Amino acid sequence: MRVRTGRAAPPVLLVHAGAWAIPEEEREAHASGVRAALAEGFAVLERGGSALDAVETAVAVMEDDPALNAGTGAVLDRDGEAVLDAGVMDGNSLRAGAVAAVRTIRNPVRVARRVLEATPHVLLVGRGAERFARREGFTPIVPAALITPRERARLAARRHEAPADTVGAIALDSAGRIAAAGSTGGTLGKIPGRVGDTPQVGAGLYADSGIGGAVATGWGEGVLRVGVCRAAVLLLEAGATPREAAVRPLARILERLSGRAGALVLAADGRFAAAHTTSFLAWGLGDASGAPPSVFLTAESPARASPGADPDRA
Repeated sequence: MRVRTGRAAPPVLLVHAGAWAIPEEEREAHASGVRAALAEGFAVLERGGSALDAVETAVAVMEDDPALNAGTGAVLDRDGEAVLDAGVMDGNSLRAGAVAAVRTIRNPVRVARRVLEATPHVLLVGRGAERFARREGFTPIVPAALITPRERARLAARRHEAPADTVGAIALDSAGRIAAAGSTGGTLGKIPGRVGDTPQVGAGLYADSGIGGAVATGWGEGVLRVGVCRAAVLLLEAGATPREAAVRPLARILERLSGRAGALVLAADGRFAAAHTTSFLAWGLGDASGAPPSVFLTAESPARASPGADPDRA
């Protein structure tokens, strides 16, 4: 397991562009996607915007990036369609919004935000979610607009290293509010109708202002079974460091389910951790320190991280 920790000066934005066996020829594109999302999302925080605005903006940037598995350029299901899921959560109110199994929405994270704001519900799926988006003023697209030649080729070849992954973001704004968001095309060649962890509160994302937030990435079924993000925030609440909060749920997936995943965890005081058991994690950080945003493409280390000793304990 690879873990990186630190303490950032609020406001803070953490983003990721996926945890998987990223091929060498795609690594720079993933780093560029993280860099662009950080630039747009952190600009929102610098202007005094909310954490919720920042994560929505950052994730929407990555949905528009055809190099990443979200929005345009997402992986295809067995029927050759790009079928998208996304979710957002506001840690101040504990309200959340999500959409799943949608084909005619270019930026599902923006529709998820409207579910949070305009309905009493958390998750809308399929045609119902698409009808809701139209009623809220989102222009529908033809499903083919989401499909790229690269993903048609991947489906035809069923490449083992194809992404089964997400993009995501967590933010802490100047008012102490925390929010989280994620978006995905799911897994290559998935059974039509499959929904993974990304839009599901407690699994793919969680935020509670005053405690912290988390977003997960990697094998969605494992993340769902362990409830990675809710588990991480509960650990923070119990006094664990962000490192411990990230490592323990991922270790459980690895040990109990032989699965691999990644997570970003952000505490209310600006401490953070990025951890993964996958081959690579593309992620980055922007904060108020004055330093340029940092972008990382970390590779898994041979030694497994122990949930015990923690040099970053406050």
